[in-house]
Amino acid sequence: MISKVVGYFTGDASDEAAGASRSMTSASGLESDSLEDLHRVEATRIVLFTWAELMKKKAEVGARIYEEVLLKEVGMSRLFLSTKIETQAETFMYMLDSVIGYLDEPKTFDSKLRALGEDHLSRLNVKKRHFKHFRQGFMQAIREYIPWSERREAAWLWFWNRVIASMTSDTGVVPYAR
Repeated sequence: MISKVVGYFTGDASDEAAGASRSMTSASGLESDSLEDLHRVEATRIVLFTWAELMKKKAEVGARIYEEVLLKEVGMSRLFLSTKIETQAETFMYMLDSVIGYLDEPKTFDSKLRALGEDHLSRLNVKKRHFKHFRQGFMQAIREYIPWSERREAAWLWFWNRVIASMTSDTGVVPYAR
């Protein structure tokens, strides 16, 4: 499993890594923490690059994400009954842009998302499964706007797993509903 994940992020230089220096050792010579750092650094690079491409059409991409989310899970539409979807899509893209901006600061990334998750639970009654539906809808929608690869999929799954884990962590203040 580890070699498969490392393989996604240590392949030939690509558009995500163009211009970036690579002084990484082989997977067999890395410690566990180094593997996580390697994974985080490469995934972050890919997410940042592809996100910049997606933001060139942010209104269209945001609307497509919500279309996917609401088609996959009709029950989620109840969460957005009093919301204009175009406005919500714009807000989502702005919020995600902010979150992606914190990728280079893991502690800030986690603390901001924990607070956002608590707000979503207490104010909006969002459940963990709702975040997972957003991940699915997002992943499906963005494939229409950027060339897709296994490396990009692995990077974005890494990102969404971090987002969901941080936003749904039990902080002791609000035990997170499944």
